[in-house]
Amino acid sequence: MHDANYLLDEALSHMTTLKAKQETKKRVQWNEMPEKQREELENSFRQTGRVARYTNIMGIKRKHEMESPLLIEGIIDEIIIETLINHSQDKESVRNFKRSNEYINGLEHRKVYLNENLMIKESHCVRLTSRNSYVYNGFRTIEFTDEFSPESVIALQISLLPQIHQSVIDLREFLCQYSNSPSQFNQIIKK
Repeated sequence: MHDANYLLDEALSHMTTLKAKQETKKRVQWNEMPEKQREELENSFRQTGRVARYTNIMGIKRKHEMESPLLIEGIIDEIIIETLINHSQDKESVRNFKRSNEYINGLEHRKVYLNENLMIKESHCVRLTSRNSYVYNGFRTIEFTDEFSPESVIALQISLLPQIHQSVIDLREFLCQYSNSPSQFNQIIKK
């Protein structure tokens, strides 16, 4: 998952927690609570607010960090899921902003595009700039398109290169010999 999307989701989660704590503060007879309980709730409230703010700022700072290509040492089988979240550039909605206590403002101006089980050449988010065959042993290079915004998510299904796959098989066999007491390897070590 793209870092900015994860951070945005995490920030929204913290803000939801913050709103729930605010509601608790309003509903519960605040002055009738024991002082220690009020302190704990207030500290928790402040900490959640700091975390939500920090997470939100981190998401904003990561907006332009995806300039480098992504190098993958494996064969890209397919794009499992590709999600783009676009918002309209309508400045009028910002001018007429009214805070809502019932939902997160601004979501009505977003469009979600969801694609599943795509070949890499069908992607709107990324473009493959290298070969992607079993005989090619180099890195697969993926560049992000302009449509790949901080809210975008892309999940790739990747297979191991043949030589790496063989190394994993060899390593598993070695580990089985090492843990299997009657194996030839263990017999040599015991001598």
